Amino acid sequence: CRKIVNFLFMIYAVNGYAFYSLGWISFSWYLWVCAGAAAFLMMTLLPVSRGYPLRIRALERGAALIELFIAVLIFEIVFSLAFFGAAHIGWRPALIHCAIVLGAENVLFWSGMITLYLSSVQLGIRLRVIGILCGWIPVVHFIVLNRILRTVKNEIVFEKNKIRQNAQRRNE
Repeated sequence: CRKIVNFLFMIYAVNGYAFYSLGWISFSWYLWVCAGAAAFLMMTLLPVSRGYPLRIRALERGAALIELFIAVLIFEIVFSLAFFGAAHIGWRPALIHCAIVLGAENVLFWSGMITLYLSSVQLGIRLRVIGILCGWIPVVHFIVLNRILRTVKNEIVFEKNKIRQNAQRRNE
């Protein structure tokens, strides 16, 4: 449920100017973007889960940001092609929209990646270097990003199971 809410907040925040340009909203798009920015700050700063060590929460937050990045990217590609191609609103609103999307996506991606790179133990130097080097190669960077995300998610599951197992041992 939280992932869906975060996705909808990001879509609203990123597309405020586009919705205004298309005439879908009548109030100022600045308010729309400010509300979305506040929601984005809440997404990145509020804890994902409670009761776990800071490193596990950071891993969960980084993985959630990368998943959100991928979901918003796919939506924005479809949205931009479908609506800006058919709406003929001009190059200036489309350019401003692309700049807003690029900025928001950069913040999502780099917040998630820096958090994962600094928090993960199982990621290892090899996968980190591969991620940095392949980040510049189209299509390959999505494959490497998927591998990094899968490794981090496995680490989260492993660490949570280890914490639960230690708690059970303490109780025995």
